[in-house]
Parts: sequence; C-alpha cells; structure tokens
Amino acid sequence: MRVELFKHHKKISKISGLTIEEIEGLTYLITENIHFISEDQIPEEIWKESEIILSQIDTKDTPFVALAKYLDSKLWTGDKN
Repeated sequence: MRVELFKHHKKISKISGLTIEEIEGLTYLITENIHFISEDQIPEEIWKESEIILSQIDTKDTPFVALAKYLDSKLWTGDKN
C-alpha cells in the first residue's frame, strides 16, 4: 500500500491541490498505525490453499484470503460464494 501511495503522489497532488510534502505528511498520518505484512511473509502452503479455494470464484482475491488465513482472521467479502 505504501508503495502504491508513493507511486501516485504526483497524481494525488495534482488532483487534490496539495503539495508533495503535504501528501507525504498525510500518508504518514494515515499509515503510521497500520502493521504492513509483506506477501513474502505468508508461507507458500497458505498461498496454495488460498488459490485452490478461489480457483472457481475469483483468483484476484487470493492475496486477501491468504492474508486472512495467515492471520487466522475473518474476511468480509461481497462474493456470493
């Protein structure tokens, strides 16, 4: 998420009228209490299980399912299956 925000600072600045420095400050405020987990931290076995679960539903959601399984948490989704 941090990388995505950083990649789009110029676009966000242009649309919002804020300076790059203001965007950076806001990015810090928004993300300072978020614990980011790299996809590399999730074991391969969990990735494979998640891919199997989603093979007939929506494989684009695999990272979300893998993270939920890794954290042993619930996942709220709008998918019908």
